[in-house]
Amino acid sequence: MTGVDVDTQRLNTARNEARRYGVLGRGGADPEASRLARRQVWRGPLVRLVRADGTAFDLPPPAVDGDAKGEQEEQEEEERGASSDSGRASPPRALYERVLVDAECTHDGSLKHIAKFGAQWGWDTLESKMAIDVPAKVELQKRLLRNGFRLLKPDSPSAAAEGEGKGAGEVAGEVEVEGQGVLRGDGAALVYSTCSLTVAQNEGVVEWLLAQEPSAKVVPIAQPPGVEEGDAWPCVGGGVEHSLRFEPSTSRTSGLFICKIIRTS
Repeated sequence: MTGVDVDTQRLNTARNEARRYGVLGRGGADPEASRLARRQVWRGPLVRLVRADGTAFDLPPPAVDGDAKGEQEEQEEEERGASSDSGRASPPRALYERVLVDAECTHDGSLKHIAKFGAQWGWDTLESKMAIDVPAKVELQKRLLRNGFRLLKPDSPSAAAEGEGKGAGEVAGEVEVEGQGVLRGDGAALVYSTCSLTVAQNEGVVEWLLAQEPSAKVVPIAQPPGVEEGDAWPCVGGGVEHSLRFEPSTSRTSGLFICKIIRTS
């Protein structure tokens, strides 16, 4: 699994959790990291964490164990990305099977975050802060989602065959990855999520991607483990078909939006 974040504090939290579960060593960044202008890379047996801009991240998946060619390609991609000053993403030669874009948002669906307005910032700042933050967050979310989609393998048997031996991976984040939960299944898939309740940061961003990328398609999210066929899920459908919303009034949780997307070609 590859985790990507530009924010040092969030990345440190991820590093501490990975170390707690024994999937990341306690050393510092790779010696290679000193050569990387904008990146630091921490590697473990199951996890690779990268400090990088998720809107321009373009490293290939980690090489399969023993795949010397794959390791060489990975190092070449890191050096190529570090030497580029454009800041614009170009997709790596090997793509990812699972991508989670857990996008930075205004956190207006997070009950703990909202409570901070009462405890720290003052309720009178809520409306003005959200009004200022939303347009900037939406632009960031679009760029994160589009780059995550560019990193995703096409969901087809032929594409899977072509990718054999090039390294299988999952990328997570800001751009992030895992093979569990809503990302379970045989085909390549991306999940976009936020903890916002606003349409602009959720359905609006997904609809924008669908308009920009003809090969993007929203697909149903699989039945969760332990939930019987016909049982009610603790969520409601979103404004984009097959998307889901968790809300305090229906789910008795903080807000969460999730949408599963595949790349058809």
